[in-house]
Amino acid sequence: MAASFVSLLDKLKSPHRSVQRHAVRAIFESLRSNSSQDTFGHHHHLHSPAGKQALSDCLLLSSRSAPALDEAISQLCYL
Repeated sequence: MAASFVSLLDKLKSPHRSVQRHAVRAIFESLRSNSSQDTFGHHHHLHSPAGKQALSDCLLLSSRSAPALDEAISQLCYL
């Protein structure tokens, strides 16, 4: 997994809710910006092994904090 994802996932372990929400947003923004879309709007980077792992870890760590989970769900809907 990319080092940027690792550092952002570490921020999800922070006790500060604003840091957690920012980390979730940054992970999803990174997944969107590093991907290419096909004609159906599917993001290919999200389907890569690193993208899948980052998304899975993000959701798992976000589930420990209501604000982070709220942000993760919001970002999932945006995809």
